[in-house]
Amino acid sequence: MEVGLFVLVSPFGFCLIALFFLVAGLLTPSSYERKGARRFVGDRLLRLGVPFLASYGSESGFSDLNLWEWLACVAVFGLGIVGSRQGWLETIPDHLARRCRTLTLFGVVAMATLLLLAGGFDAVDDAFGGWHWFASVFVVVEAVLTVFGSVWLFSVAQHRLNRHYRRGAMLSRSAYGAFMLQTVFLLALALILRPLALPAEVKAPVVAIGGIIAKFGAAWLLNKKVPGFSRVL
Repeated sequence: MEVGLFVLVSPFGFCLIALFFLVAGLLTPSSYERKGARRFVGDRLLRLGVPFLASYGSESGFSDLNLWEWLACVAVFGLGIVGSRQGWLETIPDHLARRCRTLTLFGVVAMATLLLLAGGFDAVDDAFGGWHWFASVFVVVEAVLTVFGSVWLFSVAQHRLNRHYRRGAMLSRSAYGAFMLQTVFLLALALILRPLALPAEVKAPVVAIGGIIAKFGAAWLLNKKVPGFSRVL
C-alpha cells in the first residue's frame, strides 16, 4: 500500500517547489517597479539571506539545497516574470491551463510508470542520476511536471481558491514566516504523538492540521510582537 501511494502521489511533488518559484516570478516585476532597484535588492537579500544563513546543513549538502533542482526552478521563475507581463497573476488563459493540465497528467502517468519500472528492475539509483537511459527519461518527465505542473496548479488555485477569507490578510502576511517555521512545528508534533499508540492514519492529519495552525499562529505572533521580524519573515 505504501509503495502504491508513493507511486501515485510523488509525481505531484515535483510541481510544488517549482510552484513557489513561479509565484515569485509573477510577483517580482510589480515589486521591483514599486520599490526600485536598491530597495528591492536589499529586501530580497534580507528576507532570503537571513533564513539561508540561519538554516542547518545535512547529508544532502549545505543548507539541504538540491542542486539538481536549481535550473528547473530558475527557468520557472523566469517563466513567471514573462507571464506577469501577460496578466497571468490575475488569470492564466483557459487554453493554456488546459494544455498544461493535459501535459501534467501525462507526466504523472509517465513518472508513475518510470518509478514502477525502476523498482521492478532494481534500478532506482540509475533513475536518479548517471549515464543510464532511466536517468535520461527521468529528467525529461521531471521537466514536464516542473514547468507545466506548476502553471496548471496555479491556474487551479486561481479558480478554486481565489476568494476573500475573514482573516485572509493576516494569513497572507504570515505565509512566508509559516513556511520557514513549518519544520519546527511538524517535527515537534510528530515527536509529541510518537509515544501514543495511535495508527499513522490518525497521527498524520493531526500533525498536518495542527502544524498549519501552529506555524501560522507563531508567524503572526512574531510579526506582531518582535520588532523587525516582519522585515525578515
